[in-house]
Amino acid sequence: MKKALKNGPVTVMVNSQGPFKFYQSGVIDSTACTPTVDHAVLAVGYGTYTNSKGKLEDYFIVKNSWGRYWGEQG
Repeated sequence: MKKALKNGPVTVMVNSQGPFKFYQSGVIDSTACTPTVDHAVLAVGYGTYTNSKGKLEDYFIVKNSWGRYWGEQG
């Protein structure tokens, strides 16, 4: 997906329940995520962070349609 993002935003599907539904800030780093998808978002970028075990991992920045009160102002 990183390669595709170099050309612009990418529409992706996510599971809108669990950690995603109650997201406020930071990186979602949860084993509660499941492969069931039910909501489209727009991936607009990516980065790297150090997880809770000290390992570097990639993350994706997504824009959601739930308005400015979800996450970091939408």
